[in-house]
This record gives sequence, structure tokens and C-alpha cells, in this order.
Amino acid sequence: MATVFEPARQLPVFGAFDVVVIGGGPAGLAASTSAATRGAKVLLAERYGFLGGMGTAGGVTNFAGLYGRRNGVMRSVVRGAADELLERMESLGGLPRNEQSAQGRAYNDLPWRMLVPPNVDNLLIAGRCASMTHEGQSAARASGACFVMGQAAGTAAPMLASNQWFADINVPALQTALTADGVYLDHENT
Repeated sequence: MATVFEPARQLPVFGAFDVVVIGGGPAGLAASTSAATRGAKVLLAERYGFLGGMGTAGGVTNFAGLYGRRNGVMRSVVRGAADELLERMESLGGLPRNEQSAQGRAYNDLPWRMLVPPNVDNLLIAGRCASMTHEGQSAARASGACFVMGQAAGTAAPMLASNQWFADINVPALQTALTADGVYLDHENT
């Protein structure tokens, strides 16, 4: 195999962080705020000059996937970090809510393992780039699911003990923390 020699060099250190989040879409916003709420020192890096992901870049004017029909009743199924963001937007007059007109999408349970890449330690992948099938992507790419994945990642990061990897996280403890933060977990069917 051919190789390229790269001489050693000194790089400036921007800062020391507990959690580094790459991307400021719904998953990145939820991950960074959830980790910071738990006391982690967080760096949120976004390559564009704005936050919001596709919602901002593409002018998508709604947050899809926030509501779902459970047992025939329309209900909010994305809670937690998303609630705080939406409440702040509403207080600024930037979010006309109309829950009665929500169409309610099908939604999936999102397993923790979809955020944990195999053979890579100390990394979580949340949002539209998480590991899922083509069929799973059709529902999980909506901003609601991205908020949920981001909040799970941001909540889990400060929970790690030293010398522990994300694949070994205590999932019931993570679910308890998420529920305490207002995240809706569909325990009716488990």
C-alpha cells in the first residue's frame, strides 16, 4: 500500500470541551443544549452562518414529525429540548401553533444502537446521518426524530464514566433521564 509522509506539526488548541457537536440542525441543537444542561462544556460547530439545518437553509417552514396519533388521539410525541426551542420561538412571534391541524405522522421507536457507529469509540451520530434502513429514513429524517436523536446523544454524553464507550451506556438510565427532561417515550407498548 502506498503511503504519504506527513511531518509532525504544532496545532493551536481552540479550547477544551467535554462534548463537541458538529452541525446545528435539529439534532445538533438538541444535543448541544441537552449536554450543556447537564453541565458539560460544549462546542457547537456549524459550517454555515446560521443554525436550523434544512429548516433554515431550505426555507422549510414547519417542523415535521412533532405529533403522532396514539390510540386514535393526536398528541405531541417530540418533547424535551424541542419544547424549549418551540416555546422560545413562539414567544418571539415566530411560531404559529395549530395542534388541531397537525396531521400526525407514523413514528418509529429509535434504538440507541442506531446512534453508535460500530468500531468507532467515543462518537455518536444523530440526525439524518444516523444508521438506518431506507424505510427507516423515510420517518426518521423528519425534524421531530432528529430532535429526539440529538437530545438522546446530548443527554448520554455527560453520563459516560471514564473508560466507558457509548456502546456500553446504561440505556435504562438514559431513558430515565430523558423522561425526566420531558421526552415522550412510548412505554404503553413495551
